[in-house]
Amino acid sequence: MTLAATVTVTRALLNDTGGLVRELPASRYKLAQFRDGRLRMTMLPSRPGPRIGPMADPYAGMVVEGNLAQGTLELRDASGTRIPLPEGASLAPAAPPGESVLAGSAEAPGRRRALERDYGRPAGRLRGFVRYVGRRGAATEEVLVAADTLLPAELNVVKDGVLTEHHAFSYRRLPGNRWVRQQTVAHTLVTGRQPHRLLSITTLDDIQTDGGER
Repeated sequence: MTLAATVTVTRALLNDTGGLVRELPASRYKLAQFRDGRLRMTMLPSRPGPRIGPMADPYAGMVVEGNLAQGTLELRDASGTRIPLPEGASLAPAAPPGESVLAGSAEAPGRRRALERDYGRPAGRLRGFVRYVGRRGAATEEVLVAADTLLPAELNVVKDGVLTEHHAFSYRRLPGNRWVRQQTVAHTLVTGRQPHRLLSITTLDDIQTDGGER
């Protein structure tokens, strides 16, 4: 195992001016990343402390496991029974292109190749970041990456002139020129009679790596 952490995901629904409409249930899980590229997420109770009754937290104990490079994904309940997944389910929706949670400086050339494969040559710079732009169907994607590490800082998706997704990534540097993606802040457009935006913040705590760093 190369990385272990406790992950907390908080969510809220915002109006078009950024005001809070309502908070949504949070989730927590244990994350483990392995040398072969596998990721495992074991769901924890949504809030620390004792839970009363069998339905107090029905998702606790569920395990999601997959491999980003191979595109595999599997879901099991607390007893280990495999659960069918919805068509198109993904291990890490809107994750930075080609990125796992833990990254090293030696992988920067591979990150560059993945970016140029998906988006072509860089489209200049913006706020000091290298900018890549590409189209996926009717949507335009913009990725901003750090010039030295090529780690993504932002991912933006525009469709029909409207920003439908904005993702910001921040990292914690570890010894040995490694970085862990410690927080992701995502704003996603929710369409309807009154358009809203879903704010999702994913934070890693209790970080441990194969070198013992915390």
